[in-house]
Amino acid sequence: MFLIDVFLLVAGGVFIGLFILVIEIIFKRYKERLEKENQISRTALIHWKRRVEVRKNKFLLVFFSIAKFYF
Repeated sequence: MFLIDVFLLVAGGVFIGLFILVIEIIFKRYKERLEKENQISRTALIHWKRRVEVRKNKFLLVFFSIAKFYF
């Protein structure tokens, strides 16, 4: 009688442990996917900041060279 209770307790612990392990694996994959998306977004943001800065600098260079010519 007591041996069956111990067996059921151990078997239940094993199944609950496997269930929690699967949940942790799913959560880790989800977290890694979010981190990858954040890294891609960061890279794109840096890229576009550089492009805007270059365009702004080119515009200012042209503007001041024209302004210097007229004034």
